[in-house]
Amino acid sequence: METLEHNQTSEIQFLEHPGGVHLSIPLPEASKLQKPLPHHYCLATGRHGGISMYLKIGAAVFCLGHLVHSGLIIGYQLVYLTSDEEMFHECTTVPLLVLDFIYPFYAFLLLFFVFKYSNIIISRHAILARFGFMHCMGSGLCFWVHTIIRETFDALAFYNPEENQSAEASINETINAASNMAPGKSVRMWTGICDGEAGMAIIYQNFSPYLYPFSVEFNILMVGIIYLLWANIASCKQNFEHNDKAAENARDCASDLEEIPEKESNITIHVDCHSSSRGIFAGIVIFIVLVVTIILYFVATSDERFEEMGTTINRATMLAVQSIMLIAVIWAYSYTANLDVNPNSIPPLDDVLLYVAIPMFYLNLIFSMAAVVYFENGLYVAYLIVMTIQVVVQTSFIVDGLRRCANSRDNRLKKPGREIVVFLVIANAAMWVTMTFEVTAYLHDDRYEFYGRVLWSILGHVWLPLMMFYRFHASACLADMWKYCYEKGVH
Repeated sequence: METLEHNQTSEIQFLEHPGGVHLSIPLPEASKLQKPLPHHYCLATGRHGGISMYLKIGAAVFCLGHLVHSGLIIGYQLVYLTSDEEMFHECTTVPLLVLDFIYPFYAFLLLFFVFKYSNIIISRHAILARFGFMHCMGSGLCFWVHTIIRETFDALAFYNPEENQSAEASINETINAASNMAPGKSVRMWTGICDGEAGMAIIYQNFSPYLYPFSVEFNILMVGIIYLLWANIASCKQNFEHNDKAAENARDCASDLEEIPEKESNITIHVDCHSSSRGIFAGIVIFIVLVVTIILYFVATSDERFEEMGTTINRATMLAVQSIMLIAVIWAYSYTANLDVNPNSIPPLDDVLLYVAIPMFYLNLIFSMAAVVYFENGLYVAYLIVMTIQVVVQTSFIVDGLRRCANSRDNRLKKPGREIVVFLVIANAAMWVTMTFEVTAYLHDDRYEFYGRVLWSILGHVWLPLMMFYRFHASACLADMWKYCYEKGVH
């Protein structure tokens, strides 16, 4: 009715036709009736419009290991609660137990949020959203440090004092100092007097070294993903389809990350395996070789007669694999350098997550060289040098490759270097698996004898999880290169 009131009666026309009479009433243009629409959220699409499925799967794996680790911690503390109330108050605290119960639920909800809403752009209550995401980032960093400190004390608490009396005194001195510095009794659960029930202690001692890196890697990855969500807050732009002032109020929300948004689920996967077969099978061969080497190493080190031989075979294999990966990176670099540069900007998330782990490789090289040179272990010296060079070259290759595209038809058909890229994807994933299962071996080698139990336990627990995370994230970035750098730069 309101529309008809704005029309004059003279504009209403009666038209006679053979079939009857037609009534013609002109209506206002639809664009002039459009009202401002509230756009509280936007969806980022395209190559860099969210978190890749590879990272989501990795986050799920890390979260699974973290939840199992949290379950062991809770079970270990419940032993004190059910066995002896006095021991419970001496070895742990109620707030710490409550934290250990809440933390797994928080991690699971955070994983669900990342899976469901990783490509969301929040435009409503931006200040509150920034505060919330920043709080989650700070919590992730705190949990990261807390996990490292906790596992370091656990490694020292489960130390066998019969191995070295001086080391035992050093451990007790370190733990007592930490206990005096910490408020309350929360640190006392990591002292030697809190061994708990023997069966549960053995389970926790045997599995915790393999599981705690998952907790560290999960927190690092979550901090990076939440940072990307924080950076995208209120980054929607408006597209006006009409020139008149009334139409400007009809807003169309789109992401700043691409010009033409496409409506597609954030869990949709498109995979083109062209020019990848040989690289996939070569990577599988490397994966099998590393798995067999791990098995032989654990079998050999269980018997003192074959321990030295098993260690030599393991280090020789790792040196060969690192050398092959270094050659592959240089070879692939020679191909991808001829691709076009993508004019569209990309989020710095992948670069930051790679750069965070690089200093850990340098520290590992510096501290390890002193020990292996002292013991005249030339094979391990070569391995450390080649590994560090491979990581540096590979990081440069990834940072450059993430900004490449194939605008020419010839490059999109030939896909130069794609087989080598997919080989590096699998090889880095294989290295991550290898380092995960060699955690205990890493903490009990020549460096352990050179630096002592206390110092090397602290150093190893600081940078080993980050070195492992680098291998996983490098594999994720290379998978992104394998998929996108051989397509047009329109994402």
